[in-house]
Amino acid sequence: MKPVLGLVAGILALAPLAAQEADSALAGDIQYLLLPLPVWSSPVAGLTTGATYDTLRLEIKPVGRPILKWVRWQRLAGLGMLALGGTLSYYYRQEADQAFAAYRRSGNPDELDRLFRKSRALDRRAGWSYVAAEAGLIMLSVSFIIDP
Repeated sequence: MKPVLGLVAGILALAPLAAQEADSALAGDIQYLLLPLPVWSSPVAGLTTGATYDTLRLEIKPVGRPILKWVRWQRLAGLGMLALGGTLSYYYRQEADQAFAAYRRSGNPDELDRLFRKSRALDRRAGWSYVAAEAGLIMLSVSFIIDP
C-alpha cells in the first residue's frame, strides 16, 4: 500500500499549477471577495435579476419584544397585591398583638372571651393578608420569568 500512496503523492506534487492565478492578483477585484457568499438564483429559468453589491443597504434594527399587555397587567396586579397584602398583614398583626396584650391584662371573664376572639380574628386576617402578599410576590416573579 505504501508504493501506491507514494505514487499518488508524486503525481499530485508534479501536477501543473499553471491554470491557477495567484491570489494576490485577484485581491483588488470585489467580485473575487464576493465569491464565497451565496448567490441568489431565480426560480424561473433564464431570468437574471438582482442588485449590484453597492446598491444594497443593510439596516440592523435592535431586536426587542414589546411587553405584552397581560404581562404588564400581571406585574401591576402582583405589585399591588404585594404592597396591599404586606401592609394589611402588618396592620392586623399589630392590632392582634394589642388585643392579646389587653386580654392578658384583663381580669373580667366576659372581657377575656371577647378580647381573645378579637385577637384570634385579627390574627387570621393578618395570616390571610400575608398569603395575599406572597401570592402577589409569586405573580410578580412569574411575570418576569415569562417576559424578562
